[in-house]
Amino acid sequence: MRVVFFDFSESPEFFPKHFHGFKPLIPGIVKVVPEGKIAKGILRKVSLSDGSSVIERITEHVPNQLHSYEMAELNKLQKLVCQSMSATFKLEDLRDSVRVTWTYQIKSTNPFQTPLIMLVGWAFGKAMSRCLASMAKGSA
Repeated sequence: MRVVFFDFSESPEFFPKHFHGFKPLIPGIVKVVPEGKIAKGILRKVSLSDGSSVIERITEHVPNQLHSYEMAELNKLQKLVCQSMSATFKLEDLRDSVRVTWTYQIKSTNPFQTPLIMLVGWAFGKAMSRCLASMAKGSA
């Protein structure tokens, strides 16, 4: 369980290996650089395959249970779609496996962005499904 949690929340190599995006809307992750030891409030720079980058802020970090972050700085595409994005990974020990529950929120105060939010949310779900499948395959 500890290894799975570490991979999700603390290993800078993890997401570049497994998160390849869902082109053309969702770029893959090529590099993650945390500003220090992962803890609540820490920032991470995430470089993306389209040449852009985002800054994530860790909002919760409960070892072996929960890891949440929000976008502290959006890239240009994200700014067109919304005002905020956040994600949570919950992990549950099932003895011989680990259940990972992923939730992602895209929020906007602009009702005209709703169709874009729906489209990007759908594409991001596809990208994360691919990521989770890659992880499961890599750990089998």
